[in-house]
Amino acid sequence: MKKGIILVAFFVHSLMLFSQEVDGGWFRLVSKVSNETCLEGSKSTSAVRGGSSYMDKFLESQGQVFKFEKQANGYYLIKSKGRGENECFEGTEANDPVRGSVFMNTIDNSDGQLWKITSAGAGTGYFRLENKLLENKSLCLDGNITTNKAHGGSAFMAKIDNMVNSQWWKLVLDGPAMGFMQGKVVTYFLNIPNNPHSYLLDDKGIVWENTNKAGTWVKIGEKCQTLIFDGKNLISFTVDKLKMQYLGTANNWKKL
Repeated sequence: MKKGIILVAFFVHSLMLFSQEVDGGWFRLVSKVSNETCLEGSKSTSAVRGGSSYMDKFLESQGQVFKFEKQANGYYLIKSKGRGENECFEGTEANDPVRGSVFMNTIDNSDGQLWKITSAGAGTGYFRLENKLLENKSLCLDGNITTNKAHGGSAFMAKIDNMVNSQWWKLVLDGPAMGFMQGKVVTYFLNIPNNPHSYLLDDKGIVWENTNKAGTWVKIGEKCQTLIFDGKNLISFTVDKLKMQYLGTANNWKKL
């Protein structure tokens, strides 16, 4: 990962939250296969991988940064910074065994360009991407692995399979450097259910809280290894193997 890219893990806790929080944001699409790669949106006429989109290491590439635009019918157009406002992500049936079937194309509002987000399982933090063209065939976006021979290692529309990690997706918020911290973000909760605050854990073990969505972050805890939200409370597991519940004010935690 090149210096200067700050990535924030954005976990989708419900489809309603997804609808609320992607509006206006730019994100990278990361599959469950690896946290070190993300989807690269290629133009269908590109010479690279026959124009198919594919998973690549994090780069300062605008082709890896997407936004979701909700349409009147409830589906989304997915646009990339690299291809601009006149193109969007499109998925077709993977009839070619050596070529993928998802790519950036000129917007024409065809069913292959209209995407919906479905849960990959309650509490998993992951979702699937299906489109209107192929949802009745139970096909979804599969990021594949670039070293695979199938479809040349490119992304394609595949039969839904709960055992295939490359069909499980999460969003990584792409944004400017976060000046309040020195470390990298490990876990991020944005406006969690029943609690309109945002929280993050950095790789220094520090927990931060934002209560006003205005960029003001406050350190609320230290020596934290894991941060979770159990549906009601913010919970941390510390380096001392303690399970702690946050009580709502800085450094105010209760041992569980």
